[in-house]
Amino acid sequence: MSALAHRGAAVILGRGAACIVSPGRRSGCSWSRRSVAPRAPRRDPRRCPPREAASRLAVEDQDRVEFHRRSFHFQRDDPTNYDLVIEHGHPGAGGPAASIIVDTLHRRFTRLEHEDDSPEARGSVT
Repeated sequence: MSALAHRGAAVILGRGAACIVSPGRRSGCSWSRRSVAPRAPRRDPRRCPPREAASRLAVEDQDRVEFHRRSFHFQRDDPTNYDLVIEHGHPGAGGPAASIIVDTLHRRFTRLEHEDDSPEARGSVT
């Protein structure tokens, strides 16, 4: 998986995806994003009472932190491990958050494409 990530032209999704190519080993063609949300919008009042939901979410969050630490020796909550950290905590924020992600990706990889077109990248500089 790590070799695939370094070679490029791959999309790696899921828990631990940011760990596969750590920030110190990322090539210029990689990009990592983390989405976060406060507990209140993550609770579904139809599934269980608010106190129980809060307790379940706290355990789930801690389990995820431990999974990343144990499996990857990775600090999941460290924002420096990501190119973008975005909070989806407000109702209706899906549209703006998605736009921010797409815009950031577009700017990042358009810039890289232009850098690849430079005379230095083509090997035509004398």
